[in-house]
Amino acid sequence: MKVVLISMPDVVPIIIHEQAIHMPNHGIACVGGNIDDRHQVYLIDLIRKRNTIRKYLTNTLTKIRPDIIGLSAMTWQYDTCNRIIRFIKSILPDVRIALGGYHATLMAEEIAASPDAALIDFIVRGEGEVTFRRLVNALDGQDNFASIPSLSFKEDGCFIHNERATLCDLSTLKLPIRDHRRLTWGYHFMFKNIEIMETSRGCTRNCNFCSIQHMYGRSYRTYPVERVIDDLDYIYR
Repeated sequence: MKVVLISMPDVVPIIIHEQAIHMPNHGIACVGGNIDDRHQVYLIDLIRKRNTIRKYLTNTLTKIRPDIIGLSAMTWQYDTCNRIIRFIKSILPDVRIALGGYHATLMAEEIAASPDAALIDFIVRGEGEVTFRRLVNALDGQDNFASIPSLSFKEDGCFIHNERATLCDLSTLKLPIRDHRRLTWGYHFMFKNIEIMETSRGCTRNCNFCSIQHMYGRSYRTYPVERVIDDLDYIYR
């Protein structure tokens, strides 16, 4: 299976100019790194292609011709995500579309009941590493949609929302993608190269302005020290 994961080009210029900092999307890197090795996985971070999105997607996607495209979006990026999905479908009408991220997790039922659902085949709710890996395997005939926790899939044109998965055991997750499968490069903070790494997930607080509890509950998990060191080694290869 050929898999492409795409993150949104939207940025929020709060303190410094939007061109001064471009950080890689760690979410799609983690999901992509946990897809089984027999599949071909590519990452497209559109923050690096903001001025050439249509041309870049046309050239790249028609060359790869993926079986499934996964898109990740926050709520404030959702309109952009819908426009990108419509454009993708105009050039690859038969490609499967999966939507994940915070907005998909918090608003899955609303998305499924909206006109947007016509172009979306799957919704991945919560942590995506295990759910999306199993979804790709199901499309390859090695799993089935109904048994995959946190997956929303279509049956007879309507979405079915499977039961929410338990939180991932972080010690079982593979390293995120940081190699040639990342099709976009040039991430920077001011004039320095920048990378993102993760040492823990979650928060035990209950702030009324924060959505993290809806993704992870009021939990806090850490990666094993050895795994953190391996990721650092991967960054500095």
